[in-house]
Amino acid sequence: MAQKCNTCHSIETQQIAKTMKTVPSSMAKNPPPDLSNIGADKTAEWITKFLKKEETLNKQKHPKTWAGKDDELKTLVDWLATLKKA
Repeated sequence: MAQKCNTCHSIETQQIAKTMKTVPSSMAKNPPPDLSNIGADKTAEWITKFLKKEETLNKQKHPKTWAGKDDELKTLVDWLATLKKA
């Protein structure tokens, strides 16, 4: 929340709603996903690389480079990697 990831992303399973009301036209083809099931497909290592713009998804890098501290990033991606819908 401190990094404002919920501006673009929701995590419905955690009752986290995105605050952006409309998707900008630049994101229309690949809108920011709900992250409720991100851990089913992606590892913490992959998420870390994606947030640091070292990895791509659908031939695109994450729109924002991680601006927080390394320990905050580790905590975040370790948690995201656990998110798997039952």
